[in-house]
Amino acid sequence: MVLLHLPFGSACLFGLLIAEWMPHIASLPPSQGGQHCDGVCSDGDTSALLQRLGKQRQVAVLASDTNGSTSTDGISLCPASTYRSGNIVFDCSGASGTQSFLMPAKKMETAQDIPKGAVNLQVGITAEVDVDVFLYDAGAKKYVVHYSGKRASINDKARSGTYQGVPVTFSGDDRTSPVTETVTLDGTLPFACSLKLQNYADEEAEATMTYSYIGVEPCPSPPPGCSIYTEFASSLAYEAILEWSYAQQVTYISA
Repeated sequence: MVLLHLPFGSACLFGLLIAEWMPHIASLPPSQGGQHCDGVCSDGDTSALLQRLGKQRQVAVLASDTNGSTSTDGISLCPASTYRSGNIVFDCSGASGTQSFLMPAKKMETAQDIPKGAVNLQVGITAEVDVDVFLYDAGAKKYVVHYSGKRASINDKARSGTYQGVPVTFSGDDRTSPVTETVTLDGTLPFACSLKLQNYADEEAEATMTYSYIGVEPCPSPPPGCSIYTEFASSLAYEAILEWSYAQQVTYISA
């Protein structure tokens, strides 16, 4: 299985648009090897291929959502004329779920933008390597949760406190495999913030996110985690398709 490093949101749009661009990709030189390849290497089952491609993304792949909507690629969770741009699509009536992550080595990533109005949000990360969880308020340009007391008032030593009137709890800095770190926000979030992840390993690392919340107040449109389809976003997905096709050709020609 090929895991592409795509910008957030590109992979879901990637799966949505690949069928439209299949004729363009088919004009590329076909790869060789044991599988059938006509521009895009596949096993002959296009629908299965699209399903696999729709799941690939840089730092998150949706595993399950338990808000009543069923989706393996996130597309059906977003309204028409929008595409999934976040790892979590925040449903106004609340949801819970589990996601898998591929985190680049030695790098911090914004794993999820958390919208203003999220109610009773809990997010936990589990990994086999040393991974740290941070909560960052971009508006105030400061960390809400950080393992260091020099960077945030809620940290490994002081694991609970209040930020802008919202009680916040941090499970603490865990360095023993399997690593688990959790952030809990009680009440309605009066500001937007970001969940950031730092992978300290020398290689890419897989992690699992679990999350739950009971709603978003007021209810925005489109829901947070979905973005309006634009020509620019389409071009990013098209570039990702070409990159994937090239990678497949290299893989099967050298096989």
